[in-house]
Amino acid sequence: MPEQPTKPEAQQVPRRSFSEFQEYRRIPSLLMLIRELKLFLRDCSSVLDIGCGGGLDSMMAAIMTGPTGRVVGVDLSPEMVARARHNLESAALENVMFHDSVSAEALPFPDSSFDAVVSNGVFNLVPDKIKAVSEVFRVLKPDGRLMMADQILVGELSQDLRSGIDHWAG
Repeated sequence: MPEQPTKPEAQQVPRRSFSEFQEYRRIPSLLMLIRELKLFLRDCSSVLDIGCGGGLDSMMAAIMTGPTGRVVGVDLSPEMVARARHNLESAALENVMFHDSVSAEALPFPDSSFDAVVSNGVFNLVPDKIKAVSEVFRVLKPDGRLMMADQILVGELSQDLRSGIDHWAG
């Protein structure tokens, strides 16, 4: 009887300590973002990351809020949240969690749940922007903070650009 091929052993993702994540501050492209995030999250203990994607902003927020803080990352895409959870496996961060299939237009949290909300490149993709922003302010505590980075269109698109956009989705 022929031998069955053996499965390769799953690679263990090394866990990193909090101090090892501090090393990312040396990367110039992240330095400005980390500095701004640290200032923004000063005195914040609960943070919501809308459109968390692969989880980088959520994990940076978890570092900034410290071990007693709480960070929740949400994304509409289960695949991206799976990536975020995978990325989290290599971090020694116990204060961050991710939820998938969550729309910015219907956040599943009680009123006044978070000190801060961060969002990076998501609101331009949301169909009902007014509803999404209303949801953000509903889940923010009084005097809560919103940090959003996104794209906006100012003026008209040229025909060349418009025709290119028409081919982005099927």
